[in-house]
Amino acid sequence: MDTFQTQVQREFDGLRAEITTLQAKNTQKSKLPDPEKFAGSTYKFDTWLPSIKAKLRIDGPAIRDSIAQFYYVYLNLESSIQLMQLEAKDRLYALRQGNDSLPAYNAKFECTLYEANGQSWPDINKISSFRNGLNSAIRSRLAQQLVLPRIYTDFLRTV
Repeated sequence: MDTFQTQVQREFDGLRAEITTLQAKNTQKSKLPDPEKFAGSTYKFDTWLPSIKAKLRIDGPAIRDSIAQFYYVYLNLESSIQLMQLEAKDRLYALRQGNDSLPAYNAKFECTLYEANGQSWPDINKISSFRNGLNSAIRSRLAQQLVLPRIYTDFLRTV
C-alpha cells in the first residue's frame, strides 16, 4: 500500500508541475501597447498596418492562436470599417457583367474583390465569384471547355 501512495504522490507532483508550466505559458504578458483602432483614414493606414503587424509578431504568443489573432486584428478596426468590408463582399456577390465588356467587368470585380479583402481568398472562391457574375454567353462558352484552370490568374487568362 505504501508503494501505491508513493506512486500516487509522484503522479500528483508531476501533474502539479505540469499545471504550473502551463499556467506560466498562458500568462505571457504583452510587450507592445495596443495600436489605436483603424478608422479608415488613408494617411493613418501607413502607420497602423506596421504597428498591428509588429504587435502580432512580438505579442502573438500572448494573444494565442491564429484565430485569436484574427479577432484581435478585426476588433482593432472601427465598426464602420468592419461594415465597409461586409458591404464590399455583398457588392462582390451581387456584381454582374451585364452588357459591360469583359475587361470592364474584370476591373470592377478586381476592385470590389480588393475592397472585400478577397485577395487572400482561395483561388476556387475567387473563380466561383467571378464566374457567377459573367453574362450567360460567356458562361456557356466556359461550360463548353473540357478543363478550366484552378488558379485564379490562369483562369482570367482563359476567359
